[in-house]
Amino acid sequence: MEFGRQAYVGLKNQQWGQISFGNQLDMTEEFVYLYNISAWAIGYAIHQGDFDRMNGDRLPNSVKFLSADYGGFTFGGMYSFGNVSDNFHQNNAWSVGAH
Repeated sequence: MEFGRQAYVGLKNQQWGQISFGNQLDMTEEFVYLYNISAWAIGYAIHQGDFDRMNGDRLPNSVKFLSADYGGFTFGGMYSFGNVSDNFHQNNAWSVGAH
């Protein structure tokens, strides 16, 4: 992977929200990260394997939508096509969330 951090491009609108494409954080990071007590100390010791992606890992080749704030409510979803050419289903991932 070329980038160790987020690398994405997208469009943002005050009425609908934003859509972005690239190497980016999932919905766990967007909505739950601030409430994750292990993020403040030893997150990798608690989240071995990082199956819940609470350690801020990025998903490659992803499409992500984050809504605008509707009276304190926001939501979003994303899909990562994985990192395998000729097979969009291998190593794919998806994530949804609301706050």
